[in-house]
Amino acid sequence: MLGYCIPHWGLRLMGTNLIDARDPVSKSELGDGQYDRMPARTLAVDVDL
Repeated sequence: MLGYCIPHWGLRLMGTNLIDARDPVSKSELGDGQYDRMPARTLAVDVDL
């Protein structure tokens, strides 16, 4: 997370999984050979006034 604040407003940039790695993280209950993967890249901007 990166942020910048001055009186009366603020700006934040938030991100997860920035390299978009989709490695398996757990075995799925849907069947043999099925794996749940990490969530995809996520970016968000938040502005406070």
